[in-house]
Amino acid sequence: MTINETNETPAGSPIDRKWTVEDVKREFPVDSTFTYEPSRHDWVERQFENAAKHRGEGLPTGFPESIDRPSVWDGFEVQNHPEQWLHYLTDDQNAALKAALVHWKSLNLPLGKLNKTTFPLPESFKAVTESWVEILLNGLGFLQLRGFNIDDFSEEDAIIVYTGLTSYIGDERLNLYNQQLFGHIKADSNYGPIDIVAPAQVPVEQVFHTDAIPGGNIVSFLAINGAETGGDSTLSSIGRVYNDIAKTRPDIIKTLADDWILDHGNTFRGTPGKFAKRPLLFHENGRIIAAIARRSVTGYGIWGRHKSLPRATEEQKEALDTLHFLGRKHSLNIPIRRGDIQFLNNYEVFHAREAYTDSAEKQRHLVRLYLRIDRIEWERSEHLKGNITKKDEVADLADEIWNFKPHAPIKIAA
Repeated sequence: MTINETNETPAGSPIDRKWTVEDVKREFPVDSTFTYEPSRHDWVERQFENAAKHRGEGLPTGFPESIDRPSVWDGFEVQNHPEQWLHYLTDDQNAALKAALVHWKSLNLPLGKLNKTTFPLPESFKAVTESWVEILLNGLGFLQLRGFNIDDFSEEDAIIVYTGLTSYIGDERLNLYNQQLFGHIKADSNYGPIDIVAPAQVPVEQVFHTDAIPGGNIVSFLAINGAETGGDSTLSSIGRVYNDIAKTRPDIIKTLADDWILDHGNTFRGTPGKFAKRPLLFHENGRIIAAIARRSVTGYGIWGRHKSLPRATEEQKEALDTLHFLGRKHSLNIPIRRGDIQFLNNYEVFHAREAYTDSAEKQRHLVRLYLRIDRIEWERSEHLKGNITKKDEVADLADEIWNFKPHAPIKIAA
């Protein structure tokens, strides 16, 4: 069957169509042999079978035997050197952020006009933010800011200050999901197993991934609160994982560098049958970079992969599991505290999350903002350049919707 975007798909999208459980099961069947939650047992079984089948194969053209950059690191090593990635805001910097907010409010401008000019910081602080950008692009690829005096602000003002600070990191901020600017990573007790379409809304472990936003090479988070227990941020170097795989199983690199059919229609904002076709792994500008979201291959919960799209191959299943389990092997865990701000190079660092438990007093809540830094030009992928985005996916700043609160759950009929 020819893959297209109109193969017998029901009218409307999950956000504007009243789905039933039977609709979902029929249109988005789940592959019980390959789900969002990786199985180590299944991964080992596939290794035995695929390793023998692909013995002797080499790396795809243009991919190096190994990569050597500051972004290639092991979690155990960097865990013991927090001075390389954990940065504490000073009293003067906190005072500068508070003064910038006062200045911004005095201008009485629309929120979309918030930028470096309207949220001014001292030259000394600007120099520090430049050093952070250097870390993101040419260093470890991530950093954690601690010591932001979040209790000095209302929640809304804290988000404004955070967004103003990100203006000094990204050349552009990207807003998705019906022009909404922020993603709210927060468990919602109003969701049930039928309604859940993204793991961000439940307190479960998230697998290693990058955020599949076209052109969004920086992901940032503000911690409104941490969990009662668990919920650590978990990071892993894509280059480090690549080196392990390239040394022992170059055929897996070839699988990742081939085109994949990625389901973009199995989310609450998607159109059934909509897909992207591209590789998951690239070698550009001396970097190994990835754009991988496991859910676009497996689905999540009762929302599987649309029936018009091909099932994942055994090689693809092994490849995705390999990324996750080697990511875990080399990972760094960072506890999340109220007021923490995290920046990640979305193409060179995998991120994941530990499962967690909330309490009445402490409910884990991160505000996510996507940024684009234009200093590195990508040639081989429209996804990395962001050229495949459309007006309804990434809006002009004037059209930003500052959604300070999480959206209401989308219910599925029984």
